Amino acid sequence: MRRTIYPEVPPRVEYELTPLGRTLIEPVSALSAWALAHSDEIEHHRASSIATIGNEASGDDADRSSQVV
Repeated sequence: MRRTIYPEVPPRVEYELTPLGRTLIEPVSALSAWALAHSDEIEHHRASSIATIGNEASGDDADRSSQVV
């Protein structure tokens, strides 16, 4: 990331990706696409995890062995 500060009033700052930073576009885009494609499954596991945490807080940890991580 390149940050350019201009001595103006009001202050102005511009940001741009460096050549090295641009090499991250493809892998980050792939990660984003994966997350979008699996968002329903991710949300299901997140909700299950929240429920498990709630059960542990109440002392009911019977479902701990079936937890998917």
